[in-house]
Amino acid sequence: MRVHYQDFMIFFTFLLFWISIQFGQIIEDSIAYIIVLSIGIIHGSNDFTILKKTAKKHY
Repeated sequence: MRVHYQDFMIFFTFLLFWISIQFGQIIEDSIAYIIVLSIGIIHGSNDFTILKKTAKKHY
């Protein structure tokens, strides 16, 4: 089964609408902070991996 990007985005949009309706602002803000921090950590670790590979090529 192949999932297309646009189908995923439509589903994700409706999921976010549902979350905004079901939960209060404090819960929404908490979820947003958790997602931003976790993506930030993943992105930062990816940067370190790229830097490590680049450093190995130069030395």
